[in-house]
Amino acid sequence: MVHWGTAETIFTTLGVYFAIVLAIGFIVEKYVKNLADYILGGRRLGPYVIAFSERASEMSGWVGLGLPSEGFTSGINSTWNTIGCFYADLMCWTVISRRIRRFTESVGALTIPTYLEARLGEDRGVLRITSALIIVLFLSAYVGAQFLASGKVFSAIAAVSGISTNLKLWIAIGAIVMIIYTVLGGFFAVCWTDYVQGWWAVIGLVLIVSAGLAAIGGPANLFNLMAHTHVGKSGLTLLSLNNFWGYSYGGALLLIIMLSYIAIGFGWPGNPHITVRFMGIKRPKDLKKAALTAMILLLVVYYLAQSAGWIARVTPDVASSIKDPEEALPMLALKHLNPILAGVVLAAPIALMMSTADSQLLVAASAIVEDIYRKTFKKSLEEARLVLWSRIVTLVIGIAALIWALFFGKSVYYFVLFAWGGLGAAFGPIMLLSVLWRRLTPSAAFAAIVTGASTIIIWKSYSKGWIFCPGGNYNAQLPLLAASVPIIVFVVTFIGAYLIERDGVKGLKAAVVAALVTTAFWVPWVYIRYFVDPKYSAWWYELLIGFPTATVVAIVTSYFSTPAKTEHVERAFRLMETPTPSELGEVSKGSEVKEVAISEIDYVKNFVLARGLVK
Repeated sequence: MVHWGTAETIFTTLGVYFAIVLAIGFIVEKYVKNLADYILGGRRLGPYVIAFSERASEMSGWVGLGLPSEGFTSGINSTWNTIGCFYADLMCWTVISRRIRRFTESVGALTIPTYLEARLGEDRGVLRITSALIIVLFLSAYVGAQFLASGKVFSAIAAVSGISTNLKLWIAIGAIVMIIYTVLGGFFAVCWTDYVQGWWAVIGLVLIVSAGLAAIGGPANLFNLMAHTHVGKSGLTLLSLNNFWGYSYGGALLLIIMLSYIAIGFGWPGNPHITVRFMGIKRPKDLKKAALTAMILLLVVYYLAQSAGWIARVTPDVASSIKDPEEALPMLALKHLNPILAGVVLAAPIALMMSTADSQLLVAASAIVEDIYRKTFKKSLEEARLVLWSRIVTLVIGIAALIWALFFGKSVYYFVLFAWGGLGAAFGPIMLLSVLWRRLTPSAAFAAIVTGASTIIIWKSYSKGWIFCPGGNYNAQLPLLAASVPIIVFVVTFIGAYLIERDGVKGLKAAVVAALVTTAFWVPWVYIRYFVDPKYSAWWYELLIGFPTATVVAIVTSYFSTPAKTEHVERAFRLMETPTPSELGEVSKGSEVKEVAISEIDYVKNFVLARGLVK
């Protein structure tokens, strides 16, 4: 039974944990002498480390809070999360990884913006700048989700001892800690690799689930209890196949919800913190081992996280203490573990949140300072001023992320899905097409990015009741909603394609085609929702419409816009298909090797070291 002092003990344990991590970070960084310590020619990652890195980079608050929440409310149907993610991750490992790995090493591309420039031969900076801005937008939302997740964990811990449980207060506290940690020490403080974090998350989940199962009589009794645990007001149980979040769905609405879960997988190829992992594998022939390891890890971690939610729901004294379903895992840990052990276990999801937040803050800041300011305006900054600007930009993005968390996010699960969907719809289609299809053009890629991003933003805003929904009536302004995205796509695509094509007529042609294709998908989506679900009671995930629309826009618009030069395209695909010198073991000591990012934080380390900011 919890008592006064439990929260203090847990917070003290967390404080000691993070102090040790930070101290190790500073100590390890003292041994970094030059850029050679971080280029992949000198230190490649093996298949198992890469697999854990790829998994850990995606988990963060999504696994720690979101999946247990789904298990707590939707029961057995939370497994649709796993189905939606498994096939997509497998596709990325089998379709994208080898080609991305070879091409980015050959051309020295470290980010999606620079990769797109190199692959499509777009030399005006339109794709790079647009991509960087969209990445900053959605990454700031992603960071906001981590702030929200940390606030919920801190609030749940505080509740057991009667300390203030004001969620916004704890969100602000978590955000301040992460922002200060990043701005002042973020370049040097992150030393725990994703490999260790992945193991830490697995061990933490195993401890929590094992303790919970022992308390209820084992796995067999878990499913017996789930069959008799009622949720909602419709006689549903945790094993009811038509139960989602305590509500009963059937027919077309049930199909839409299932398809929305499957559509989660559409985000995989477009999220930079996923695709960048494929660049660091030591030997492409090891990708099969890495893929198998990552797939097993995905299944294990996802089902453990969902099981934590199931166990919390069937344990009466735990379920009765949960006001927010996303408190399921923290409350389960607080119920079944010693306060010190609970602190150690809860450090795992918080560490993943902090690692995700600081890495993405730094990547976003580097994108603005390096990809936009330096490359666009050709400005050379003194080292001290570059550090200052990077810190200022990091602070500003951190504040923007805090605003996201305080005012636009209530659920970590859906908050992450918004940012995930934005990046997935904007970049997923063109990342896939760029490695599979030679005909993809710069203007078509730009149109697809705009289409994907705008569908996600407009539909999410509409779903939240912010636009085209006066007085909470989702059906009051359907014509305006139906016209909104095609108009945005037309206007923005015309501007971008005009700058890329250097020709107003060609720019107009690309814009008209993109707008017509978008209309053909978007308008039916709007009115199908109206006729099938007039009360808007089901989950219509924005990525379910954003990804396919952007994909078709990219394909069709490519036939109405100027392709890259044939020799450039052939060279790009030759680089994707040809083993690199380092892959063949032909890189000699002291020879020049292209930089390839291992992870976001490694990219930032390379960036700092290359600028001479660390001696």
